[in-house]
Amino acid sequence: HLSQLQKKYEDKDVYIVGITDERDEAKIKNFVTSQGPNMTYTVAIDSSLDARQKLFAASGARGIPFSLIVDSDNVIVWSGHPAEPEFEEKLDQAARAATPRKSSLTPLPAITQSYDELMSMSVKDLKKILADRKISATDCLEKGDLAKRIVDRCKGVTYYQE
Repeated sequence: HLSQLQKKYEDKDVYIVGITDERDEAKIKNFVTSQGPNMTYTVAIDSSLDARQKLFAASGARGIPFSLIVDSDNVIVWSGHPAEPEFEEKLDQAARAATPRKSSLTPLPAITQSYDELMSMSVKDLKKILADRKISATDCLEKGDLAKRIVDRCKGVTYYQE
């Protein structure tokens, strides 16, 4: 069902992401690979349980599958079971408001540095890493705040630029 939805909205900035808290990364990669072209949506591994704590539990969800629809302003506009009738209606509304998908996106370099390695960089370079990824640093008062923000928000995540 999720692959069908991703295909339906492939020309819009609509992204279907499955999140698992399965700790065995190799198992998940093997599963996704085994699905081949039948799985057209992204699968994220919530190894730190951030999604479970900040999205799933905070929304009052009690079971899986569980879905969130986040609009182009990064506001959760719906949450619940994807079989509920409102799910596809709300997803269609969000898709109509979404911009057309651009095919000229280029991935930014992955952040692989540790906190300590980031601390050896200049404040200017740390701010550039965040600015390139459109992550605010206005509330970061110390160099350590910048490095922590980068580790928390950028490590293990692929960001794109036009």
